[in-house]
Amino acid sequence: MTEDPSQYKKKMISFFPRVMLLMYGASFTGGQSILGKTSCPCIDATRVLSPIANCGGEYGLTPVGVTINRHGRTICVPLNYGTSCQNHDLTNDPKCFGGDDHLYASKNVSDVPGQADLLPDYCKEQWCYVDKTQCKNSSELLYRSDSFSKSNLFYSYSTCNSTAHSWRSFQTTQSIEDKLVQVTIPELWYPAIYKETEDKNMTPSSSIALYRNDSIPWKGLVIDYLNAIGKMSNTTFNFTHRSGGADKISTNTYTAAVYDVQVGISGMAASLFWVTSERLRMTAFSTPLMSDKTFLWVGSGKRSKASSEGFVDYAGKLA
Repeated sequence: MTEDPSQYKKKMISFFPRVMLLMYGASFTGGQSILGKTSCPCIDATRVLSPIANCGGEYGLTPVGVTINRHGRTICVPLNYGTSCQNHDLTNDPKCFGGDDHLYASKNVSDVPGQADLLPDYCKEQWCYVDKTQCKNSSELLYRSDSFSKSNLFYSYSTCNSTAHSWRSFQTTQSIEDKLVQVTIPELWYPAIYKETEDKNMTPSSSIALYRNDSIPWKGLVIDYLNAIGKMSNTTFNFTHRSGGADKISTNTYTAAVYDVQVGISGMAASLFWVTSERLRMTAFSTPLMSDKTFLWVGSGKRSKASSEGFVDYAGKLA
């Protein structure tokens, strides 16, 4: 089927104005230099991105953009992306303009009444790509870009009198977005992690069987906490028991759970862990959410009330 030449002409006419609107449509803060601070100036990113241009060249035209990955989606950004202090994300990031993966989306969320306040905070922040060497000798904050791995680009918000806090925070919370994360549970420990059962006379063997039965829902404070995180980041956590091989590696259920993370059986392990040197050699730990105070009890060599009464009972009275 041959395309109607008149339709081709109409498409060509509508194509170019939209390119110009997006390439020059970002907003600026009044009185602020778009070139960044003299101690850490913005660079012309076009020189860096032009050699790797690979998108936007419809109908056989030379590509006018380059692809990057945002939130698991491939988008096409203009070659001057990151050039000068602009809120580049507002017109290019799907989370900000509310469009599809295409560079030339027809609707900008920030133009819709009442919708601008719903945008992630980083959408409104200004930044640019900067000269690493020059900025390193300044007091401005710069970060390596992971958008173009082979281009060795660095960006800065502070040179544009802005802050990277919103973007860095968003990156952290969105790193597991739309993912299914396998979570190893070391053992049942009420009320942190437990399973409801009608069996009131649990034996050690039946307790193990209950623990290994993933069809029975996991409950508890730790489970509720992770599910709340999952709801915010659109992430699903699949809770499961330790692997049999992990139990052969260590008789300690918590170290065994860490082993499952180390070898990739699970993406994480969840419970109230003690962070030991052995476990740190196996995998990384999150920032502690709480901590225990631990005391070393040293005997004096003399018989005391504690020794006759029993350490646990006596310590419990002191707590």
